[in-house]
Parts: sequence; C-alpha cells; structure tokens
Amino acid sequence: MPAVRAAADCASGRAAWGLLVALALTAPSAYAEDEPKPAPLVPANATPVAPATPAETTAEAGASAAELAVARAARPSVARVRLRDPRFGDRTMTRHAVVVRRDGLFLMAGPPPGRAGTITLVLHDGRQLRARQLGHDAETALTLLRVATTNLPALRGAAGTPQAAGSTKTPRAPAAKPAPLGLPALGSRLVMVTGDDAVAVGPVRAHGRIGSLRDPDRRIVIRTTGLVGVALAAVDTDAGAPLLDGAGRLAGLLVGRRATIAPAPGERPAAQGLKVRPRPVEAVIVPAEVVRLIWPLLEEHGRVPRAGLGIKTQALDESLRAHLGLKSGGHVIRSLEPGGAAARQGLRRHDVIVSVGGRKAPPGTSLHDLLLPFRPRETVALGVTRGGASKQVSVVLGERSRR
Repeated sequence: MPAVRAAADCASGRAAWGLLVALALTAPSAYAEDEPKPAPLVPANATPVAPATPAETTAEAGASAAELAVARAARPSVARVRLRDPRFGDRTMTRHAVVVRRDGLFLMAGPPPGRAGTITLVLHDGRQLRARQLGHDAETALTLLRVATTNLPALRGAAGTPQAAGSTKTPRAPAAKPAPLGLPALGSRLVMVTGDDAVAVGPVRAHGRIGSLRDPDRRIVIRTTGLVGVALAAVDTDAGAPLLDGAGRLAGLLVGRRATIAPAPGERPAAQGLKVRPRPVEAVIVPAEVVRLIWPLLEEHGRVPRAGLGIKTQALDESLRAHLGLKSGGHVIRSLEPGGAAARQGLRRHDVIVSVGGRKAPPGTSLHDLLLPFRPRETVALGVTRGGASKQVSVVLGERSRR
C-alpha cells in the first residue's frame, strides 16, 4: 500500500471538477424518449436529503474492519487521473478511473479533454502512464481509456462475465432477463476507495435520481436517469472512484455530489495506510449494471448506440399507479412519432408501458433505463396496459437520436 496521502481539499476539488459541472437532482418528470429538451440545472438545495441522525452520522464517519478490508482489496484497481486541457486554461484536473479489464482498459468519470489535451493515469504502484480515449458516453459521463500495459488487477464486478486468467476478450453485454434493475439495496452500506488512499462509507439513500450534466463541447445540458444516491463523504476530485458492496464487488462509479462540504479538520487514520473521511453528503453514482453494459459498447463503437421507441413518456406517480392498480412503475405514452417503432406496432397515446423484455419498471426509473440493455433493430417484448387490460407487444427497436 502506498504511503498515506492527504485527501484533496474541497477548494482545489471545486476547481478540478471543471468539465463535469455540478450534478443537480430533481424529481422524475415528463421525459422525451427521442428528442429530450435540455433540463435546467436545479439549485443544489432543491431536493434536500433527509438529515442524518447523530447515531447515523457516527456510524457513517467510521469504517468497520471488514469495510477496510474491502477497500484495501480494491485499491490496486483504482488510478488517479490527471487531465490537462488547453481549452480550460493551464491547470491540471483530477479524477479517478478503475481497471475494467486486465489488458489496460480503464473507465473514467467525466468527458475527455480536447484533442490537444492529455490524460495521465497514476497507478497504485506509482507508475504514471499516458492514456488514450477509446470512447465516451455523454449520458452517463463515462469515458473508456487504454494504457500500454497488461496484467492489471481488474475491479471485481466491473465486467459482465468472469474472465479466465490471461484473457483479454471483451465480455459481451449480458442479455436482459426478467429481473428488477440491479441496484444496491436501500440502506445497504457501500465503501468508496480513492487513488488518494481515502475511504468513505455510508448507506444507500435513494434510487432513481435524475441528474443534469452540462456538456462543455456542445453547450447543452444532458439529463441522466437511474442514478443512485449514497450518503458518504465525497469531494469533487473523487469523480470516477468506485463504490463497493460488502462482498467487494462494484456497486457503482461516482459521478457527482449534491452538496459542498467544508474541508475536514482532519481525517481519522485507519489501518494500513487508509484514511476514513467523515461528514457525509449525498454522493451520486452510476450503478454497476449500467457500467457493465456501457464500457464494452464504448470499446466496440466509441459511443453507446441506444435503442428508441419513437415516443415521449411520463413516469407514473404513486397516485396514478394506485388508480390504475399497478404495483410497480410504468410509463404512460404522451405522444408518438409517426412511423416510429411504437407507432408501427399500434401503440397509442395513454398506453402504459409496464415492462421491457420481461423486466418491470421500478418507480424512479426512466424508459431509457429499461431500454439500455437492448440495441437498435433488436426485437423486444413490451408489457402494455390499455384500458385496464394487459398485453404483450413485440417491437423492432429504432435508434434513438444522438444528443
């Protein structure tokens, strides 16, 4: 384990965040599936997290021996990222990346620098390697990188399928199965470990968070759905750091946080070179299931070709679900694109989509989340409710317009 390094203070963190602007959270609202209008950034205090009780705060400020063991095991798979981008002045921005495959593939949070910029990874053993970009997904703010080295320790749970020793074959995105979205359970504790040897722990507080990320190149705001809120102490330079479950498997990657915290007066030392951060805020993560789907597509295509239905939908709120007698979530069709995938199969306004490919729609998820495992021109079965009657409709998916 490297020597202990002080965690980055918040003041430098705010400057280093740079390209990935404050992630703002809002309640689910009308969502255009094919041509979403940019959503305005919401003030940081728009949806406050329930305050922690003193007992909860005390628990979150420390880490158990088992949680520290999880952090130590994952630490070699975490690298610090140093970005230099002339478009944003002569300064170095700091993020994190994790090893997703042992032959030099890393996944980073945030957009890459421009063509004149550079990306340097600082590995756990101190090596500094220049990285090149393989692909970027603006909706999740994830970027796939490659470095010229092998035999790296891939993070547990970062790949869709286990790899044999020495294998460099890209795991295919797993086929969708009739199961709930794979999200960490509410109340379960997650462990974050950074390339600065800092550890933060805390419980999952919310599913279905919606964020707004500003794309500096296209000067638009992109809505990101299906995020998970976790109460732990994260600073801006932690972007891209992994959050792990109790078994040491990836639960998600940090992409933002809701609040600014004052620099901690000091970090409590922990065992074997790790430091535990106190003072939880709501950290926001892209769940591991999405990570496992995204990065193989970035390697293959350089982007994520997303499937679409040619509709605009509204997520059902609790009262409307009760009125319709639905136990799970659903998405009511507000408008259809003439000749689109849904219109060709006879779907109508006010139909409610309750499942995609046998996978039900949990409250707080968007139709985009349910369609993510599927590719354009693939046939998928939709569970549809119309006038109280349920049926299955097979649809050949189109490609959602690129943002």
